[in-house]
Amino acid sequence: MNRSRQAGYNFTTHEFIAALEGIYIFHFHALAKANHKVWIQLYNNDQYVAAAYAFTTNEFGDAGNSVILHLMHNDHVTIRARPGNDVEMYGSPTEVYATFSGALLSLSLTGTEKPETEFEEVAFTVGLTHDIHLPAYTKVPYDRLYTNLGNGFDMNRKVFTAKLHGLYVFHFHGLSQNGQALYLDLYHNYKYVTSAYAFDASSYSAGSNAATLSLLAGDQVYVSVRGNSALYGRNDQVYCTFSGYLVAPFQQYQPIVG
Repeated sequence: MNRSRQAGYNFTTHEFIAALEGIYIFHFHALAKANHKVWIQLYNNDQYVAAAYAFTTNEFGDAGNSVILHLMHNDHVTIRARPGNDVEMYGSPTEVYATFSGALLSLSLTGTEKPETEFEEVAFTVGLTHDIHLPAYTKVPYDRLYTNLGNGFDMNRKVFTAKLHGLYVFHFHGLSQNGQALYLDLYHNYKYVTSAYAFDASSYSAGSNAATLSLLAGDQVYVSVRGNSALYGRNDQVYCTFSGYLVAPFQQYQPIVG
């Protein structure tokens, strides 16, 4: 099989094909036209993974999500409209809002093929599969584990703990229940980092954010709600996700300035 010709994104079939087994990260975004909906879903082969939704009365609506997956060679990853729904996305040559991005974070090799490295690879994605109302300063109770390379995310405590000094990237997304607010905060060792907020009195609303953090081994990172928040989720409609991965380890911890 000629991997160089078949791997990567195929503009004819509109799908990404994995050349090698490994851990991949994907981001997908779109902007709905005013009074129209965007309801797009990410699939690994024919298996539903996660979704992004937007609809705002008299306004354009932004939708997006991120997920880290363990793919096998020749796995296909696609973005599709949710069945039974018309999707109206906005875009022009000078205003590109609908994007689909992916990157190989690390190879997953076995046996004698696996190279010895000086550090353990780290990557995780968790999601929420049910509706929930949360009081202020409550951790988001993610209940679906997609990837946990390095076992850094604790599903019981809903907290990621760094095992290595290093530079890490985190993404978090959410969708509010109809007419309700969403107010998510990212914390590093109980210290506030950044937020995502969304509210629409007559619809669902999406919010997201990301941060790059310099962590010490033992540092903890988690997502909680600042104010009372109503998060939306279903077993086949996962909008609220939290992902993170190690970009580069530090042999000795040195704070990054700038």
